[in-house]
Amino acid sequence: MNDKELINLQRYIGKRSKGESDSDVISHIVKLNSSHEITQDEWGKLLFIACANCDITILEYILSKLMTLNNPNDYIKHTLGFRNVAVGYEEKQVMVIKRLFSYVLPQERNQVLNDALVQAVWFGEYESVKYLLDQGADLSYQSNGRSMIELAQNAVIKFNDHRVEKLILLNG
Repeated sequence: MNDKELINLQRYIGKRSKGESDSDVISHIVKLNSSHEITQDEWGKLLFIACANCDITILEYILSKLMTLNNPNDYIKHTLGFRNVAVGYEEKQVMVIKRLFSYVLPQERNQVLNDALVQAVWFGEYESVKYLLDQGADLSYQSNGRSMIELAQNAVIKFNDHRVEKLILLNG
């Protein structure tokens, strides 16, 4: 698959037409794969799109095509790097993060939890913050010298969302 075809497929997955189901998207991917075999590197690039959209069915399909996932931290941070207000999005985001954590090595777990917490707090992803804290993320962890409560101000300012700030104050 050339770069243009990959970009077009990423766009298709990311901005599918209204009414297209996960099955329709997967069928399209299967069709393209049969004519232009998708490489492991390309599957990894497609996974970023499924993470960003929190398309769990498509994510599972792509994961089934990957022989290994060497950088789950990158995918977890990417999942948390977008703010979406669609109904049910926060719950789907937690499902994606939970699934990706199954690829995290035990010795990297605490660091990945804390890195993910930074992203989730910054974007005010309330359900993800709750999940990460339940998994052992550290509220005293700092990013570039900034505390979690300082990071939470981004969501307050940008999205007028105080939920994460209140959660941190309650648990801090």
